[in-house]
Amino acid sequence: MEMHGVEEYKQVYNMYRSALHNTQISIEELMAEGDKVMTRLSMNAVHKGDLAGIPPTGKSMTGTLFTVFRLVDGKIADE
Repeated sequence: MEMHGVEEYKQVYNMYRSALHNTQISIEELMAEGDKVMTRLSMNAVHKGDLAGIPPTGKSMTGTLFTVFRLVDGKIADE
């Protein structure tokens, strides 16, 4: 998934936040080079709301997430 700008990020963030409950996120790795920052996260959550058209299952889920941020003037410009 690619996001550009604050409004797109807020929409996607809110979709996940409303669908996934009891979310626990741990930063496993964080690297920076130039204007890019990469994170590797582990996540545990319960799927209790609609997630991009997927109805809630009530099941626990775990996963590894990778993000790459591009910074401009100290703020996230792209993810």
